[in-house]
Amino acid sequence: MRATAVIVAAFAVLSLAGPAAAQDLDEAQRLRRLAVQDRHHQHWHELTVSLGFLPVDAFLKGFAVSGNYTLHFNPVVAWEVVHAYGVLATIEMALNDDLNNVGIPNPFRYVNWAATSNIVFTPFYGKFSVINRTQVFAELFLLGGAGYGWLTNAERDSEANTQHVVADVGVGVRVFFGEYFSLRFDLRWEGFFLNVEEPHHELWISLGASVHLG
Repeated sequence: MRATAVIVAAFAVLSLAGPAAAQDLDEAQRLRRLAVQDRHHQHWHELTVSLGFLPVDAFLKGFAVSGNYTLHFNPVVAWEVVHAYGVLATIEMALNDDLNNVGIPNPFRYVNWAATSNIVFTPFYGKFSVINRTQVFAELFLLGGAGYGWLTNAERDSEANTQHVVADVGVGVRVFFGEYFSLRFDLRWEGFFLNVEEPHHELWISLGASVHLG
């Protein structure tokens, strides 16, 4: 009889513990949902204008302006339909002056314009407070794609102008200001393929302003 009573008591304890554990699990899931909130900014269309800098070349640095249109499928995946830029001004460095001083023409080519299309992946999104008074929303995104570009030499000799396939990969950070506006910082590697073995490397650094619609 004593053994039977012990078994009955054990089953009673287990039957009570089951619903309690389920309630604890439901509470943990509810708290997890509260901690991981939906994104505050979700839009279909994004238009961006940026000022860019091409710093890699040792002979000539370029300043450019770019325009972007991005179609967002969901908060994580988007298609940057076009990222196009043109170099507006260049600064000749001391190495370029040294070549000119000894009468050697600069044999290297430089970017004139380029346009690429990219897939954008945004795995990180969050918010932080500024002096415990203002909430700021930000995200980090990765991108990669391909396109077409135009290289020219330092003297803009039309015979030296060449068109090339471009591959690019990059990373960026965006900070939202209100519901429809954001600032973004982009860092991209671009390879202009003169041939398979020897691409022309460039680094694109830009600061842009975006408008979010839809």
